[in-house]
Amino acid sequence: MENKNYQIIILSIFFAILLWFLINMNYEYVTAEEVKINLISNQKIALKQPIPNSFTAKIKGRGWDLISFQLTKNPEFNLDLSNAKSGTWNLIKKDILEGISLPQSLTALDASIDFLNLYTDIYDSTKLPVMLDAEIRFKEGYASIGEYRITPESIWVKGAKSIIDTLKFWKTKRVQIKDVSEQVKVKIPLADMPEYVLESDFKEVELILNVEPFADKTFSGINITINSQPANKEVILIPPKIDIIVRGSISKLTEISSDRIQVYIDYMELLNDTTGYIQPRFSIPDGLKILKSNPDKFQYIIRKRLM
Repeated sequence: MENKNYQIIILSIFFAILLWFLINMNYEYVTAEEVKINLISNQKIALKQPIPNSFTAKIKGRGWDLISFQLTKNPEFNLDLSNAKSGTWNLIKKDILEGISLPQSLTALDASIDFLNLYTDIYDSTKLPVMLDAEIRFKEGYASIGEYRITPESIWVKGAKSIIDTLKFWKTKRVQIKDVSEQVKVKIPLADMPEYVLESDFKEVELILNVEPFADKTFSGINITINSQPANKEVILIPPKIDIIVRGSISKLTEISSDRIQVYIDYMELLNDTTGYIQPRFSIPDGLKILKSNPDKFQYIIRKRLM
């Protein structure tokens, strides 16, 4: 009997709350809603300065109408540039409130912005190369093979002509890639574009970087060529040959012989030298790096060639 009384009490409270809710939903209320700004353009006119992408508006209406609207839609403000001309124009708060898309049963009372200053220009587009902004760290004993590749290498950027004309490239977002020991193939987002001012069909690019184990190899007794040496002159280098230590991928080092490495000195540099020592120049295959040469500079003697 006592349990039955509890059930009656609970049901009574429930129906009382329900009745209170039904009655109060017929009253008018004011709520704060975020209003998204939608830009409508015919690709003839573009904004050249950013504007907010949303604002807060106070909206008034019956409780039922407010709840129905909140469950089915989000308030929007359509900024239509289709018939606009390049220049400066502005919207006051009255224009903003009247432009919020609301059913007739609801009213926009106030907005968090008092006006919108709009600076417009002719719409234009250009193709820009993508610049990678990345810090890549390799595991010890590994390094990249050749240059990295970005796909796509360039992107179309669209917006106000006065802004487009100042752009030379578009960067990726700054990324860090650490402990690399194998091929890198990763999507990297492009740097954000100012909303409503610039846009692109691409949001990211793909980075491809080939990686292999690296090693060092010594090439000994390499001859040195004297460029532009007159036929009647002879240059004696002390010592006459050079040893170099080269770093590169293991696959690259196995296919390279000493005859692919050129070491040379220009004769005119010898004539202009005042120290008595000269440093040679090197020409090596792509993908290799000279770590050390022995010696790093040479003494020399220039004499008349014996006939």
